[in-house]
Amino acid sequence: MQAAAVDDELHVHGCALTSTLCYDYPRAPHEENQGEMVQSGALEAIRTLLLAERTPSATYTRAIKAIGDLCYKNVGNAEIVLKMNLFPLLAHGLDEHAKNADVLNAIAAVFFVVLVAHPHGAKCGILQCGVLERALHCMQSCDLLVSTAYHILRLLEATLREDGT
Repeated sequence: MQAAAVDDELHVHGCALTSTLCYDYPRAPHEENQGEMVQSGALEAIRTLLLAERTPSATYTRAIKAIGDLCYKNVGNAEIVLKMNLFPLLAHGLDEHAKNADVLNAIAAVFFVVLVAHPHGAKCGILQCGVLERALHCMQSCDLLVSTAYHILRLLEATLREDGT
């Protein structure tokens, strides 16, 4: 039991460190670090965390945020996320964590970041996985925070926007 708690804490800190190393300073991505971490298996490790049974919500949220940070302004990493087929896993997270604002924010942010980096591929993935319907379902939660609604609406708008506008 104690070992599991230590492992969970280690996973949270590992994902937080991954996120931190993705930037030179706030909103200035460090593309070299982002690329090297993905090449060394960071996305595969995160995927394993997301697939594990009983992943604590703090670990799950941190892992999702790390995916977004690895893809922030990084077309190559966004393409890898699409090739790894992570969108269905993230879409499932919208259902599993529909009442958790932190998880919803993180998932919506990942979809948005990948959508900005790789519009066509991300739109196809979002539509194929039923993300829009799932996001609208999450919007019906009476406990929804304004910031969570903003992230979901931003995702919906960006997905539905016509290319070139």
